[in-house]
Amino acid sequence: MKPLVPLCLAVAMAAGACASASGTGAAAATLGRFQLVNPLQVARVEIVALPLSADALRATRLEAFDATAGKRLPIQQRAADDDAGRALVEIRMGAGERHEVVLRTAGDAVPPASRAFGRHVPERMDDFAWENDRVAFRMYGPALAATGEISSGIDVWAKRTQALVIDRWYAGEDYHTDHGEGLDFYKVGPSRGCGGLARRIDGVDHVSGNYVRWRRLANGPLRVVFELDYAPWGAKGSEVAETKRISLDAGSDFSLIRSRFGGDAVGVPVPGINGDGEASADPQGRWMALWGKPDPAHGSIGCAIVLAQGKGRADQRGGQRWLVPADVPGREFAYYAGAAWSQGADVHDAQAWERAVAAFAQRIAAPIEVRVQENGRD
Repeated sequence: MKPLVPLCLAVAMAAGACASASGTGAAAATLGRFQLVNPLQVARVEIVALPLSADALRATRLEAFDATAGKRLPIQQRAADDDAGRALVEIRMGAGERHEVVLRTAGDAVPPASRAFGRHVPERMDDFAWENDRVAFRMYGPALAATGEISSGIDVWAKRTQALVIDRWYAGEDYHTDHGEGLDFYKVGPSRGCGGLARRIDGVDHVSGNYVRWRRLANGPLRVVFELDYAPWGAKGSEVAETKRISLDAGSDFSLIRSRFGGDAVGVPVPGINGDGEASADPQGRWMALWGKPDPAHGSIGCAIVLAQGKGRADQRGGQRWLVPADVPGREFAYYAGAAWSQGADVHDAQAWERAVAAFAQRIAAPIEVRVQENGRD
């Protein structure tokens, strides 16, 4: 018989404690209460950050409980090494719903299986690869640059499995062959690949070399976060160093990429997508998508760019498609880059990809609201 956790919470939330959902009877101290609000009239499943109280920060283990739905939520206790003041939870919310979420000390709750992962791959020329239960990406490092192969574009690994594959695919050294889970057939070369960045200076698009340093700041179970440093790049006389902070959440097709430039960054940062195919763009200028020309054996890769804020315009030049921000940012620029595969889980053609990109842009424009509650009230 399952323990009556929702009933226990209903009776004891005001007291700040309740019997453990494991049925052991151990006290589970409540360390935070939140009201989450979905402002959209569409259902969504997302990773949400919850601010931690001083007591929650000191807790060895936390668990999250959705009192509205009556179930535990997957949790990542620290958003990142440099963001220890927030926990991440995954929640499913219906259109316009409000949910009450409680953070409390964990009893014997089993931690969720990791669904987001990334690592430096020294055995493959310093790749940095990252993935979740839907997509996988990689970027190129100094060992590859030493061979003369220079690229700061983003590569895509096509997956049809929810399993994490990076370690196994690299170990097998045969990831260009589909053994049932997917493969790497996307072409990057010196292009921007699936969302790499350029800086447009006096009408010329300048790109960086391979990354020179890496740092991993979180490695699941719900979000992977890492940083890549780039040596100064740009037009001669206006070179600036760059640090990319990249994060990917479980369940998402899109990585968030935040570029920070040192000094006075000249020009406009412009993310791009390589290749031919069916292109579409948001009439409001928030996103651009490309459903790639199909490979005869493996189908199509869809790529897209979504601006984190503001608007832009799509253009095409040099065999690539670009999303040019309308406002020139300062030292920081943030955008999302994502991918899908025609032989993957649920996006099989250009129309489905366009709908998925538009829906994602709608969600980031209206994030789930987090309201800290005290004494059971906002």
